Amino acid sequence: MNHEPLPAQGPVDVLVGRLRAHAEAHEYIANADAEQKQWMNDLYDAADAIERAPRWRDVADELPKEAQEVLFVRCGKTVHGAWIGGIFWHSNQKMAAAYWMPLPLPPNASGKPTDAAGGRSA
Repeated sequence: MNHEPLPAQGPVDVLVGRLRAHAEAHEYIANADAEQKQWMNDLYDAADAIERAPRWRDVADELPKEAQEVLFVRCGKTVHGAWIGGIFWHSNQKMAAAYWMPLPLPPNASGKPTDAAGGRSA
């Protein structure tokens, strides 16, 4: 599991950093205590999930990958488009935007089974 933090970009990254710090603090006792090991793994999983969750990003801080489908804000409206050649595209038109987010995964696309309440199954 890769636990390398992303460059700090805001409050979400601060939260992720704190979760990882708490998980690392449990590592020294996790080898001797199965419950502590589970808590440590839960903290890492939570940090990973928060990092992967779609959230609005400022183009000044982070740009989409080339040809990535995204949502972006244009004139106060959310638009579905793509980042191609250093600009957002929608309906064959170039558009400027200040904020964007990756598209969320479709339901159950993560490959992890969920229980009836929507949480992860053991």
